Amino acid sequence: MNRLGWLILVTTMLLVACSTSKGPPAPVNEISGRPVITDGVHVVKSGETLYAIAWRYGRDYREIAAINHIYSPYTIYPGQKINLSKNSIVASAPQRTNSPRVLTRGPARQQPSPHPQAASSAKFTNPKYPIYGKWVWPTIRNGLSAKAKISNKNNGIDIHGAFGQPILATAPGEVVYSGNGLRGYGELVIIKHDDRYLSAYAHNYKRLVAEGQRVTQGQKIAEMGQTDAQEVKLHFEIREDGKPVNPLRYLPTG
Repeated sequence: MNRLGWLILVTTMLLVACSTSKGPPAPVNEISGRPVITDGVHVVKSGETLYAIAWRYGRDYREIAAINHIYSPYTIYPGQKINLSKNSIVASAPQRTNSPRVLTRGPARQQPSPHPQAASSAKFTNPKYPIYGKWVWPTIRNGLSAKAKISNKNNGIDIHGAFGQPILATAPGEVVYSGNGLRGYGELVIIKHDDRYLSAYAHNYKRLVAEGQRVTQGQKIAEMGQTDAQEVKLHFEIREDGKPVNPLRYLPTG
């Protein structure tokens, strides 16, 4: 065999070895980013909220609300067409009204009044690294390296654990979505912490909170599962003004 033939054979063997050698899965993995949709129309389905629609398309819920002249409490209805185009004329930022919120899951229901203590705690105390001075981990970590990083192209982190493991609210806030209507997220909970920050908890086995419910930091909101996933894990995201940020910048390293 000539030199070129040996080179091709060695290269092929190396490629095969690389493709078949797999180590154990890391406790925290990077995931592929989801595209931001800036054009088109979304038709509201039963059970959807404006927050969930904005999350699906990687947008700020306030921006979509302004484009479509939807005002707080951001009531939407099945069959309603939501314009996603950033080229549309954007109205002034929606202001809070006294109109009741109507969920698309069924008949209108009165939302519980926020607990005074929970409501008062929902304020940022650190402008550089916000959320009450400190976030907490949304579930138990198994050997997470303090040096773990996440790419700017990714939307969050995957934390592996045991089936049924408690999922906790990383900070106090209001549940603005609890359902399974977002493809790729499985049983999903989204919490609004203030006008700028939201967090999401995906692939749960069981959701334990309802939309409109106030939660405290560290409260159990779900149980770990693998809905819409190939393995048991929590997929966790934080978004600032609709844009995904690296959760590891906010979570404790100890």
